[in-house]
Amino acid sequence: MIRLDWKELLVAFFLVLIPNSVMLGLALWVDVDRSYINFDYVFVALLLAICSRFLVVPVFICCFFLDALSLVRQIVPVVNVFDSLYLIGFIGVAPILYQVAFFFAMLVMVLLVWMVWRLALITNKKNLVIVVNIFLLLYVANIFFVYDAGATYRRSGGGVISSQAVHAYEASNGGFVLRFAGNSGAPFEDELVSGATDVWMDNPDLAGQKVLLIVSESWGVAGDKIQDSVLAPLKNSEFVDGFSQGVLNFSGVTVQGELRELCALRPRHLNLESVRGGFAGCLPNRFKGMGFKTMSVHGAAGSMYGRRQWYPRLGFQTRIFFESKQWERRCYSFPGACDSELSREVVDFFRKNEKAFVYWLTLNSHVPYDERDLIVNSFDCMANGIEESSSVCRNLKLHSQFFFYLEKALHSKAMTGVEVVIVGDHEPPLFGDHERSFFDRSKVPWVRFSVGGSR
Repeated sequence: MIRLDWKELLVAFFLVLIPNSVMLGLALWVDVDRSYINFDYVFVALLLAICSRFLVVPVFICCFFLDALSLVRQIVPVVNVFDSLYLIGFIGVAPILYQVAFFFAMLVMVLLVWMVWRLALITNKKNLVIVVNIFLLLYVANIFFVYDAGATYRRSGGGVISSQAVHAYEASNGGFVLRFAGNSGAPFEDELVSGATDVWMDNPDLAGQKVLLIVSESWGVAGDKIQDSVLAPLKNSEFVDGFSQGVLNFSGVTVQGELRELCALRPRHLNLESVRGGFAGCLPNRFKGMGFKTMSVHGAAGSMYGRRQWYPRLGFQTRIFFESKQWERRCYSFPGACDSELSREVVDFFRKNEKAFVYWLTLNSHVPYDERDLIVNSFDCMANGIEESSSVCRNLKLHSQFFFYLEKALHSKAMTGVEVVIVGDHEPPLFGDHERSFFDRSKVPWVRFSVGGSR
């Protein structure tokens, strides 16, 4: 008869339950979805029963990384494992909130590794195998009796128990495995995607002699009253003619939003530095071929997402980034230049060129929507039923402020006749169902107008 040491068996259970409890607590704290048990930690327990602890540590770190990624991708829809590793490389220039979150995650991981290491010393292989079999039965039961549609943006997989490693594979459509196998080298999806610039994609001649495309960071689709209030500086301007607006269905990150509008393409991954082909049909190249001067403007460093490398391949002859000149001040939502200053660069480029295409990727409305970037108070949150101290309020104030500064730029004679399209890159990342309820999921707004008026 087998005699069990219940204390050692309990320790073996804790070896699986403690990392799950910590990660579940984090999920509840940031108000995202997570199964109660991540089966990947059960796999770690199995390896502890058959392998050296030194070999198990890197496996545990991988499991923790995928678990953390399952939480992050519900806030920012990065679904490719390699994309997330690529983005970690930019942590040094990220907002302070991102840096704190990253180093907090590293601290949690180190503490969990130490805890699992210590617990493994006071149990034995027999207890670990028992615990693994109990959770395996639970996992099998969950597969057969609990519906699970897999992991998607804003959802990490349902049921009591699931595997984040499996969900990471499903969310990436197997892309990272195929890349290792060498079966998929295409950087873009096969089908073209629809954007607010479709009319220019179909016929660039319809754009006129001066064209301004603005992709607005984290601009979401709110209710009509809120949207009208945010856009009031433009809608009430005497220099705005033919104003129209609409909504696009889209889920993705900033680079995907950029390529949607500039090229009607959707990238399979975010690391575009080494991608050299496939950009011939992008708007900057097409306008350049029509004799236009082309310029891109973005307040972040050119190293972010490798834009310094691939913007020229899209056809941008002039490129302005944070490092391009000495700015009067810096902004904080994402470290970089302030869009209020960048507007002068845009006006100056149109002043110097009769035929010009300018692409402006805004920056200052980036999460976490830092209140230090708020100078102009042109949106009343309380009048629109929004808590003044909320992230939603700061997001909307920052966008209203941008439209205020943009409208002031339209007063310049150099802007006369410019055709303008403004479109969101992706819905604003927000924490909690209440804050997210102010915006439509997986939708971005757009507006289109021409610059007229008398000066």
